[in-house]
Amino acid sequence: MESYKQYWNPTIETMPRDELKRLQLKRLVSQVEYVYRNSQFYHQLYSQAGVAPEDIKTFEDYQKKIPIIQKDDIRKDVTTDNPFGGVNCVPPEKLMIWVSTGTSGIPTFGGRTREDLVTMVENLSRSFWAAGFRPGTKVIQQFGNWHWSPQNLVIACARMRVKQMMVIGASIGPFARRAALLTKYFKPDFLVLPATFTQLMIEEAAKMGEEPTELFSDVKKILISAEVLTPLTRRRLKEKGFPNAEVHFYAGGGESQCWPVDSCYPECEGGHLWEDMVFSELIDPETRELIPGAERGEQVTTNIATKGTPYVRFDMEDLVDMYYDSCVCGRTHPRMTIIERADWQIKVAGKTIVPFDVRMIFEEFPETEEGIFKILKYSDKMDKLKIVAEYDRKKTKDRKELKERLEKRIKDKLGLDSEIEWGQVVMPSMDKVTHKIVRIEDLTKQK
Repeated sequence: MESYKQYWNPTIETMPRDELKRLQLKRLVSQVEYVYRNSQFYHQLYSQAGVAPEDIKTFEDYQKKIPIIQKDDIRKDVTTDNPFGGVNCVPPEKLMIWVSTGTSGIPTFGGRTREDLVTMVENLSRSFWAAGFRPGTKVIQQFGNWHWSPQNLVIACARMRVKQMMVIGASIGPFARRAALLTKYFKPDFLVLPATFTQLMIEEAAKMGEEPTELFSDVKKILISAEVLTPLTRRRLKEKGFPNAEVHFYAGGGESQCWPVDSCYPECEGGHLWEDMVFSELIDPETRELIPGAERGEQVTTNIATKGTPYVRFDMEDLVDMYYDSCVCGRTHPRMTIIERADWQIKVAGKTIVPFDVRMIFEEFPETEEGIFKILKYSDKMDKLKIVAEYDRKKTKDRKELKERLEKRIKDKLGLDSEIEWGQVVMPSMDKVTHKIVRIEDLTKQK
């Protein structure tokens, strides 16, 4: 069997930290001047803030003087002629357009130049090579063709000489059936798919009269996107459909160019964030203040190697965990894992939680392991966690006792009093889910 190099780009991936930070700073300073000179949005933003490119010489200068921006800051300037809101640094007609999933509301438009495409492909090539892609590897990827990911990954796979690349076009049932058929005849080593789509493939295989665990037995790794993986999701995918596959998480934002794939080594949490392409910071979701060296916070990123529509100090509105310790793989870049949308955090009795915290507790109980619940935000100041949920009636007849057990577990694990109400929870059908599922209902906006 042919032996391949460990790293896609060993010079950059294993660059000493001090050298990497010097390169990052050089590109960061250069990017500030570039967007100031070429983007209407950034020129106006920095002028109003009293900042000029020559003011930025250090990381500290950058973090003190350059404003943090959010999606709404850009959306207010979106027009039919310029969907980029003025962030673009080259004319719109010279850009290849991509669109975000729109999890937080209106989708964000982005555009890339030919040079940006090279950068994005390099980014993904490193990450997927670290995940195990090699010449001859067979892959099925599923994402809508409008999304930022598929075109980049198709080209990255061509660079890595991956044997074939099948792109399935949409997250709906009929395409899951097609993916199951392709898996039967193509026998891929890897699947790159949203979690819900993978579950649909298992269902469609059974409808075809196939035993899913046999049909999908050749799959070695599944890289899951969209919904954050829980231990139960991983276990179910292996038990019900993919017995020989490792299940890993792959997610990120087109704006951030942070697309970690958490599978370089099992003992290392998170996937690598390439610091020669992006500058990442964490802020406190409540105070909006920078928290240097934090292990968890709301991610703010800057593209330092993008020229089409660079996002500079852009709030991704994602709550992430960062890992700065040395990775056993030898790569010197930090690692990250996306936990939840930052605006899905709520404060109860002085403690901040996210739906993922509740979901993990619900999955401990067979009666509620499907995780069908919604957290009710009933006030800006809440002293009790209120949840509407469903349970499996086949697994218990005593819903009062189940309610008491769940509320006790929430108290033990989260330190919060809670009130669970059994009722119908409207959740999107799996064959219609294209992004993360919202599990908070804000009643304060209905008053």
